[in-house]
Amino acid sequence: MRSLLMTQSEELGLFNWVFNVHVRDL
Repeated sequence: MRSLLMTQSEELGLFNWVFNVHVRDL
């Protein structure tokens, strides 16, 4: 089972990736 900290880090990384993609489209 992955640690909670690792899960939060992966979710934050995914959010940052999606955010960067949308900013590029603008």
